Amino acid sequence: MFEITLSTMLAADAIAAAFFRLIPAGLKIDVFPESDTPEEVGAIWAWMQETNDPAWPCSVMVIHHGDECELGSYPDLRVAEYIQQCFGCNVFAAYIAILKLMRYR
Repeated sequence: MFEITLSTMLAADAIAAAFFRLIPAGLKIDVFPESDTPEEVGAIWAWMQETNDPAWPCSVMVIHHGDECELGSYPDLRVAEYIQQCFGCNVFAAYIAILKLMRYR
């Protein structure tokens, strides 16, 4: 899971189109303008949030299947760089570590 914050507001369709160009063809991508859960989760599930910071008005939370999407070791940086190239906006990337809890018997 990672978050990217943008210096300009973009439409969910524009973000989805960028993901489609970055990952292998045929994978399912869901990008919502707000937090929503799809019926069936695809390779990428992302939702957008408005922030309270006028310099960084748009935040995109992304959950992806690492191996399937082929985004490499640093998917947040790859996506951030690509969005910056496509749309000319500044992008801040933050990787969110998810701890896996193991059950001990």
